[in-house]
Amino acid sequence: MACRLCNFLSPEERSRCSGTLKCAFDSQGNFKKDNWCCQTVHELQKLAREKGNYQQEADSPSHIYTLHIPQNDIFNGYVVIEDEECCSANAIMVNSQEQRPLILEIAKLILKENKQN
Repeated sequence: MACRLCNFLSPEERSRCSGTLKCAFDSQGNFKKDNWCCQTVHELQKLAREKGNYQQEADSPSHIYTLHIPQNDIFNGYVVIEDEECCSANAIMVNSQEQRPLILEIAKLILKENKQN
């Protein structure tokens, strides 16, 4: 299973991925490290550059993206994404008590909340 953004990617956009697109979310909506060019993760990264926090390590292809998670009943805190080129090496939800792998439901909530603003 892929996220909705990966499923409905146009052939033109799909051809821009240098490799076979692999969604970053499994069939239960959990983040998986075996991914390539996931469109939901790319949207989160774009949003982090605009409204969140974005850092690139010196002399490294690694990037760190941070976004606030809007108030909800699932998990409150921040999403942190570590990215190398088109593969997201890690994506977690963190707060002062715990950290968990990113889930698609939270990713969609962040994107929806920021489309309204």
